[in-house]
Amino acid sequence: MRKIIILLLLYFYSTQAVTATNNEYSCITESVRVFPSKYDDKKFIAENLKKTYLIQVGTEEIYVKTFSNYHDDYQTIYNILRRDSEPIGISSINTKDIVSMNTFRFSEKYGEGTIVLQGTFYVNSWKLKCKK
Repeated sequence: MRKIIILLLLYFYSTQAVTATNNEYSCITESVRVFPSKYDDKKFIAENLKKTYLIQVGTEEIYVKTFSNYHDDYQTIYNILRRDSEPIGISSINTKDIVSMNTFRFSEKYGEGTIVLQGTFYVNSWKLKCKK
């Protein structure tokens, strides 16, 4: 029993430390773009325009939690490649995506970001508007 309490306290402390060191943003989808246009599915775009996001910016990673009424919620972890002065902001990539290249650019100063998903025959992008 004592070990369980210690483990729970360690877990609680670690999650509090992560939350305290990350900047957190709530985001909406401002626009969705699909290329090539023959894949410009109106239903796909409408559903994606209703997605919302919770973004946590850490020192080495960005956690993007995606919420949707049409699909399962999920989290993507992006490794920060570089931090540039504004308006360029933070450049990051998800290295675990083996099917496509998944990148995220984010400006903490302006509360804006773009997610780009690039495969061999398509490019999809989501423009996000965020607030702290």
